[in-house]
Amino acid sequence: MTELSTRALTTLRIAAALSVAGLGAYAAQAAFAVCGASATNFFEIYVYNALIAAAAGFCLYRAMVEPRERAAWLLVGLGLAAWAASEAWYSLFLSGDASPAMPSVSDALWLLFYPACYATIILLVRARVREFRASLWLDGAVGALAMAAVGAALVLPAVGASGDFSEVAVDLAYLLGDVMLIGLVISAFALTEWRPDRTLLLVGTGLVLSAVVDGFFLWQGATGTAVDSTLVATLWPASALMVGAAAWQRPVMNPRRAEGWRLLAMPASFGVAAVGVLLAGLVLPIVPTARALAIASLLAVIGRMSMTLRENKALLEGTRREALTDALTGLANRRRLMLDLEHEVSVANEDAPCTLLLFDLDGFKQYNDRFGHPVGDALLARLGNRLGLAVGSAGMAYRLGGDEFCVIAALDPKRALALRDRTREALTDRGRGFEVGSSCGHVMIPAEASDVSSALRLADERLYA
Repeated sequence: MTELSTRALTTLRIAAALSVAGLGAYAAQAAFAVCGASATNFFEIYVYNALIAAAAGFCLYRAMVEPRERAAWLLVGLGLAAWAASEAWYSLFLSGDASPAMPSVSDALWLLFYPACYATIILLVRARVREFRASLWLDGAVGALAMAAVGAALVLPAVGASGDFSEVAVDLAYLLGDVMLIGLVISAFALTEWRPDRTLLLVGTGLVLSAVVDGFFLWQGATGTAVDSTLVATLWPASALMVGAAAWQRPVMNPRRAEGWRLLAMPASFGVAAVGVLLAGLVLPIVPTARALAIASLLAVIGRMSMTLRENKALLEGTRREALTDALTGLANRRRLMLDLEHEVSVANEDAPCTLLLFDLDGFKQYNDRFGHPVGDALLARLGNRLGLAVGSAGMAYRLGGDEFCVIAALDPKRALALRDRTREALTDRGRGFEVGSSCGHVMIPAEASDVSSALRLADERLYA
């Protein structure tokens, strides 16, 4: 982050301190009227609006002085400025009206806040997430649908019962904007594997808090409950200041990767919330929209479980494959040889014999000493690839470690000799000043060995003979 001058930093700190003090004073007045009931209008009109404007100022100043993520902070700053303008318009022109017309200029300005927040979240997530896995998208869908179901069950019946079409339309616009905002934040947290950095955490928490408080007052207004200045209203400027504080957090360039229970705990929790909505519908009337959203969330949970099972299966297969594969050459390793050889010994007979070829490279140590280990590894990889091609579908090739290779093939003695010559040639390489070849120990099973240990011992003896 760009280093500010001492004067700019001091000004920023003073503004932050004044904002916190103003928020505390607003909360004290809302809860206890410490300055008297006559001061409530002052706090509602001036202090409240100043706090929202201060949050917008923090974001816009961040966009002005820091090029990194400038678009995100410019957008959310403009969104907060629209919110502050909405509150100012309402305070100046509508607060004295017992039944103000809806929609109003104040409503239009407030609704501009939502798309600015959506774009900001998307920009912040794009800067922090490199891999958009399908399972993470599904986690976000689970949370978004579950929270939408809860919101629809709690607020939508009251909104739909308010009567006047224009009021219902505006209330539904606010409700839809809040639900989409909560869903988008949940999706953003899911895409960061539930480990958002401080910047995204503060932005997301602030926006969700704003949406929840908005939903609460929306429900109050729709049900005819008196909407007064309360301690709950303090959460609105608090949520805006959280977004403003997020603008000045140092970004974490390499956030930790979430693993284990965390990846399943969050979607499971949202699934429980969806189940709660459906259970509540058994004893209480809930709107069909809430029930449909809850069912969709549970279907997403089932899809997430299925995807997790596939991912774990693929991971297990990959781990098993790595455990039985030589990393340098891609051939099977010693562990796989012992498993396969035990099987071949158990099924081989006189009519269907099996051949074991054990190889040791000649001249490889001198080659390694002369050209170095990286070049030696490259030669081993090249020879291993040629050995695998030479064996083909006739059997299986292995690297036992170092410069030792092995082949198992279910062939009769004549075809086994042809394979031995072909594989020895594959393990030969010549160049200026070097020649690498191979010695081979050849054993027929079961004619010359009837168990694994005797087969390997005899092959080793013939190799060194």
